[in-house]
Amino acid sequence: MVYGGKPSRGCRTCRQRRIKCDEEKPTCKRCEKSRRECGGYRPEFEIVHRDQTKSTVHRLRNAQSTSPPPPLADAAEYSARALVFVQEEPQSWGLDSASPSPVLTVPLAQRASCYFASNFILVPLTESTPHGFMEYLIPLIESEPAESSLRYAFNACAFALLSHHNRSDSIDLAQLSLKEHTLALGGTYKALGHPTKATAHATLATVLLLSLYESITANRESRMLAWRSHIDGAVNIIKSRGRDDICRTKIGALLFSAVRHQLVSRTLSSGMPIPFGTNWWMSSGVENNTLLATSQHLALKYTDLRTESNHLLVGQARSPQSLEQIYRLIQKVEALDREIISWQASVPRQFCFQTLCWVYEDDIGLSKGGDYAKVDVLPGRVDIYPDFVTASAWNISRVSRLLLAALSIRLTAYCCSPIDYRTTPGYHSYLLEIA
Repeated sequence: MVYGGKPSRGCRTCRQRRIKCDEEKPTCKRCEKSRRECGGYRPEFEIVHRDQTKSTVHRLRNAQSTSPPPPLADAAEYSARALVFVQEEPQSWGLDSASPSPVLTVPLAQRASCYFASNFILVPLTESTPHGFMEYLIPLIESEPAESSLRYAFNACAFALLSHHNRSDSIDLAQLSLKEHTLALGGTYKALGHPTKATAHATLATVLLLSLYESITANRESRMLAWRSHIDGAVNIIKSRGRDDICRTKIGALLFSAVRHQLVSRTLSSGMPIPFGTNWWMSSGVENNTLLATSQHLALKYTDLRTESNHLLVGQARSPQSLEQIYRLIQKVEALDREIISWQASVPRQFCFQTLCWVYEDDIGLSKGGDYAKVDVLPGRVDIYPDFVTASAWNISRVSRLLLAALSIRLTAYCCSPIDYRTTPGYHSYLLEIA
């Protein structure tokens, strides 16, 4: 290590672009104005003491020539493996200068796939994490060719998710995600017209990824309509294949459970009855005593009560017999609500949430009666969860309780008619209870 004279103290981005840096802290204003990600500044020790030996540069060139970045089509392959840091492209290091940058970066495709895998793919490895999520993707993607619909759908979800987290200086991640999504749609359309590929595991997994893509990119109602159509398509594949046939293998059982998870959200949000009934969906798949499966079962019980109430309130005339049936239905609603409360209290501590903070309207500049659609964070309690599966289980149970409360009020209003149910003492006590 030798002293090499007065070096540049500019940020790494400006040094790579070979322009003068204003050296503003913590980030360079030139990078900010050009909408580039500032690479930060080197430590003072590194600036003064620079390795200028030719052998170091030569070793660096050899390392770069043997470690090319993965192609875009193979990005999904890296999701199931450990995150391996690779160095930047040789031309971005400025090898003709006396000070190669020590920054380690990850190729964009690999970064997107690893970021998606760390957030959405959970493989149960120990007893502390008995539940998995989308673990079927790993063996299916590894068995698919590079230009398959499943890989295109995986890339679309990965780039879409990464675009929410950060953005690249030179690549439009949203546009890249849309391109992959278009290729996945085209391939899926062809597969659905094929006699054997239409009900294959890979096709079903692709449809599930396409529904997830709509959830990630949802910013208007049309996206939700597309999400629902994908879920309906997945249900039709299950119907064509047959429940018993698709659940013969571990991957098939995982796919069946994944469709059931999406179907629960579909029925809760739309008010439509679940096809084939609750028992049909809960009698197959992976273990049904897991955290997520139990919350799904409780939610499907609510959908059964909702279907029964619609039949009583719409399909029958008001009579003493119908009122008696309504009273018994109210008791079922209250019993299911107590069952959900009991289940929430019995959840193991490692799968419970922790309250991080509270967000108030004043904190986000939201006035009374303001538009919640225009804020980034909704006011209220902010909870953190160990993983995505745990968060889904808790939120499904919470949504079920809210819908049960609405159903109870609807049934009570029918019984109290023509008296306004909101004037009854029981209504106010019930509001305090659910609050």
